Amino acid sequence: MNGRRVRLLHLPTGGRLDLIDSSSSGRTRHMKTVFSYETSWHDEPGSQRLWTTGVLSPREALCAELWAPRPCTVLRSALLMRSMPLWYKFDIQRAWRQPRPGESFPTLFWENDVDEADAAKVAWLLTESPVKIPGATYETDGPETGRLRLGDAQVRLTSQISA
Repeated sequence: MNGRRVRLLHLPTGGRLDLIDSSSSGRTRHMKTVFSYETSWHDEPGSQRLWTTGVLSPREALCAELWAPRPCTVLRSALLMRSMPLWYKFDIQRAWRQPRPGESFPTLFWENDVDEADAAKVAWLLTESPVKIPGATYETDGPETGRLRLGDAQVRLTSQISA
């Protein structure tokens, strides 16, 4: 941490994320004060600040399997990297859902007020637009649903016009 940057390190994978404050005064003390407001729950009796150790806590280690690489890891990462143009272009509220009966892959579901964010249009953004996911393909299963594929991974895209 310094006056403008907080570095988050994902211990199981070594992944790093730097949060940079472009409007900060640039003083480390100020940044630590702001950060302490957001993390004051770590100061409860019996708690240890997460950033004071370089290993997972026993509770975190129990969830390590959730972070293990899977065939869908690359596809989900690519979707996450495109979340800003995807959600802001279409102004949709999205949610992950469990796989449909008979499928082993999850569903990315959203409702929209108009027909501008149907599954085919979202799929076009993800497979053909300038922000496409290289190598991704889309197979339609109807006007409001289909499968986005990248290698062996797939995610069902499902849109529904809200009432």
